[in-house]
Amino acid sequence: MPQTPKLTLSLAKPDNLNHAIKLPHCREILIEHRDLARVGFLDSEGCLALARAAREHGLRTVLVWDLLVSDNQLLAGAALVRGLDLTLFDAIRVQDAGVARYTAECFPGLPRQLVLETGNHNLPGIVTWIASIQPERVVLSNELPMSLVRQIRAAVSVELEYIALGRLLIFYTPRKLVSPVSTLLDEAPETIQRFITSEEDEGHANKHYPLVENQHGTFMYYEKDLFLVPYLAEMADAGIDYARLDAKFFDDTALLPALKAYLETAVDENLAAVKALLGPRLSRGFFKSNRTDKQFKRLKNPFLAVREDAAYLGEVLETKKKQYTAIKSAQAFAVGDKIHIQNPEGKITATTIQQIRDSAGNPREQAAQPGIWVVNHIRGASAGSKLYLGSGEPT
Repeated sequence: MPQTPKLTLSLAKPDNLNHAIKLPHCREILIEHRDLARVGFLDSEGCLALARAAREHGLRTVLVWDLLVSDNQLLAGAALVRGLDLTLFDAIRVQDAGVARYTAECFPGLPRQLVLETGNHNLPGIVTWIASIQPERVVLSNELPMSLVRQIRAAVSVELEYIALGRLLIFYTPRKLVSPVSTLLDEAPETIQRFITSEEDEGHANKHYPLVENQHGTFMYYEKDLFLVPYLAEMADAGIDYARLDAKFFDDTALLPALKAYLETAVDENLAAVKALLGPRLSRGFFKSNRTDKQFKRLKNPFLAVREDAAYLGEVLETKKKQYTAIKSAQAFAVGDKIHIQNPEGKITATTIQQIRDSAGNPREQAAQPGIWVVNHIRGASAGSKLYLGSGEPT
């Protein structure tokens, strides 16, 4: 039987814990207080009740404090946490570095789980965070493909977590963007959930992006829900210890039993039943690969790249019409040398070095070493143009 990561779960309704405990491999419940978590629906009493119930069923409990906070917000959050019965929690989940260090100093007996989902995409950075915070677990970004996860697994010994089901956050602001313009609200609820629809583009249908506004600001999510449940075995093989099922935005009363049926019997019929309870469009995210950097190669000007079919002389730094051209040379050259220039538009012009001056303005017959030199004005050589030894366009 294929190996499967342990499951950590967030709920839409605490009453559905009875469904969560029946999920195969479910080992942990995330407790999301509305004043501590980015998106939470529970008050202190609700958090403690859920923690007690989860403990009674043998599940680990994790208090989520994943807000990015100011100094005043840190103090307010700390006061709230101190008012909870921390013996009911097995760990605390943090994202803010200040919160991580505060919890380490003030609650040393409570292990930390560090959220690295936003912006931590390279191995040296992740290793540095682990060394600094010393968490029991890191929550990796969904933008990391499994090939990179394998490298991380080989380099660190802490537990690794990866989201397997949920919404993908693409934008956040501490400002409230929904309630000021909504005409449908009779009063301001604590949490507003809406969809924003993009304008129809040529040949492309409208896209519907989920929005959530609460006391912490406005969150915008990707139009497609992330769904990696069929790939849990691959996650485990790559070294993922915990897969997160973020069910709080869905009807978990129906979703959790459907997930149970699929995890127990992975057939197409059960898979279709799970998908029917999620958004109309699903995504694997960057699970297989992350090609978002490929576009930058297309954006680069190919004419500014150093050619391999010619002897590279240097680059034009500045030019003043009919007076001079300043260049940064990569090798020696001399008066009388024939060169050709390729400007940023790709045009190639041949010319001859007629005079050379050093940076102090002294005339030279030869630029004996690489450096900054001033030569006669070279027509058509704008800043950034590449210089090559030899006349004409090489073959």
